[in-house]
Amino acid sequence: MINLFKSLTFSDADIAALRAYHAKFADTAPPSREDFLEYSRTGNRLGYENKYFALRHRLNGAFMLWRAVGESYLDEVRSLILSICDERTWALPAHISDIASARSEIDLFAAETAMVLAEMVYFAGGALGADLENRVRCEVRERIFEPFSSNTYHWETARHNWAAVCGGAVGTAYLHLAPDKLPPDRLLNAMDAYLSGFEDDGICLEGIGYWSYGFGFYMYFADALLRERGIDMIRADKSRKIAEFPQNAALSSGAYITCSDAPESFKAPEGLMGLLKKYYGVSAAVKTEKTDECGRWAHFIRSYLYPYDGGGEPQRGEFIYERSQWYVNRAEKYGFFIKGGANGEPHNHNDIGSFIIADDGGQLLCDIGMGEYTRDYFDDAARYNYLCTSSFGHSVPIIDGRGQNAGGGYSADVFECGNNRVGISFGRAYGEGVTLMREVRLDADKITLRDTFTFADGNPHTVTERFVSVIEPEIRGENIVIGGVRINKKGKIKTEIIRAHDGADKSVYLIDIPSGNEFEAVFEFEA
Repeated sequence: MINLFKSLTFSDADIAALRAYHAKFADTAPPSREDFLEYSRTGNRLGYENKYFALRHRLNGAFMLWRAVGESYLDEVRSLILSICDERTWALPAHISDIASARSEIDLFAAETAMVLAEMVYFAGGALGADLENRVRCEVRERIFEPFSSNTYHWETARHNWAAVCGGAVGTAYLHLAPDKLPPDRLLNAMDAYLSGFEDDGICLEGIGYWSYGFGFYMYFADALLRERGIDMIRADKSRKIAEFPQNAALSSGAYITCSDAPESFKAPEGLMGLLKKYYGVSAAVKTEKTDECGRWAHFIRSYLYPYDGGGEPQRGEFIYERSQWYVNRAEKYGFFIKGGANGEPHNHNDIGSFIIADDGGQLLCDIGMGEYTRDYFDDAARYNYLCTSSFGHSVPIIDGRGQNAGGGYSADVFECGNNRVGISFGRAYGEGVTLMREVRLDADKITLRDTFTFADGNPHTVTERFVSVIEPEIRGENIVIGGVRINKKGKIKTEIIRAHDGADKSVYLIDIPSGNEFEAVFEFEA
């Protein structure tokens, strides 16, 4: 295998940045048994995960400083690798189905850890020492290769990021440590399962963060497989469409589409964007970072191997993705997004008909995106009690105090777009006998939204239009102003405090406006 790592050179600025990154995690201690058990007791994931990820951040920094600066960091690298080898399991507590077999559980992070250690052993070229190298090979063999050869895993047929991350990481570990035992057909089938989760338009319904996660590991494995075996997973038309997703998901230079479990703000892995430019010529107007909150080595190292010099501004105009039922319009003064779809999508939120309005400063009318990951967050019986996942946390109507129902059977009946107009019918998301047509007209300096309700029983119903923002609205006379947009309505504004993905409190502002069977609002952009 070609050792690209040996060709790396580092500028003074690179070394300074690596020192700062490493220092941020210098006091990191391995997670304890009590940290591990916290999830089973309370459903809280962050106590264990924050320490687990910090250890990997620290290893990333130490390993790269060893390469950039020299031997003074090598003992720390060895110590950190040994600490990871000593972990009872590489899987996260939230992903472990049976504590008795946790050591050989292959989840996202166990697969990633195998890839990290395999690449570090290879890139180090013997510098880690024979004893530690043998320990790594033994751990990866017993935790990953042997269980994988003896079992079939649910993620092998998953139509989402698990197939790409687990399959790609396991495959890359094989290429580095046991290339003669690589099962290419089985891993390629997992990659095909991942691609099958996309429509032909390349839209990632899981959200932009999960796009970078899943497609990142798809590309990292594809790159290695092409170089080492001549097997080409890169040239498929669908993968090219998927590679264009960050450009498609941009609303402005300061905002991305955040439906499903997408992060509030997004920076793409620099190494992934570098690979996409290398193989597809993709030059998206996207902010990048070298690592992420989980300290993923795969992203980090490739930001040095495949640096990315960025692109221009997001392309203006109207963009329609009929298969995924996404509509994007990037005008001079704003970016607009609205979706149809169904309430059974990957990392689902009940959000049919929901919309986002953004400018270069960020989202004005927002989609909250992902909340704090807990046990209940992934329990279907409890998931929609969270504001960010329920329709109550989206800019859609509330009918008789009820929000939308969850499940793939609840979907848009009509999704018609073009010529700066959108029409979506999604009444059945609220139950039988409800018809709701949402029409949107987009002009250069305003957006007009019109909802029409029909009820089969002929009885009066209470309808409230809800708009959502993370910017505190102002009431000015008969209008509500949020940042640079003015809404020609008055309504009640209340504040909800939710737990953001990082566990911190976050204020969300809910604007409720009473409606009859017809409602019209104008969103006008101030000069």
